[in-house]
Amino acid sequence: MSKVMDVRGAMSGLERSEFREFRVLLAFALVLFFCISALSRVLPRAWRPLASKQGPAESVFEEAKRTAYTVIPYAFMR
Repeated sequence: MSKVMDVRGAMSGLERSEFREFRVLLAFALVLFFCISALSRVLPRAWRPLASKQGPAESVFEEAKRTAYTVIPYAFMR
């Protein structure tokens, strides 16, 4: 019996419509968190709402991406 490999990898538990919704929400959240990260750069590092407290400093895009991938999956918990 041959096995079919799912090209979505970790997202294989989602239906096609849920996967599309996830991508749209992720794109929206990425734009939103990018704006928040960019605006928060005028604050000291200890006061930034999205900045990682440990480790090296992240770029604005990396900070927004990390936050979006942390927050959005909770919308799809069952």
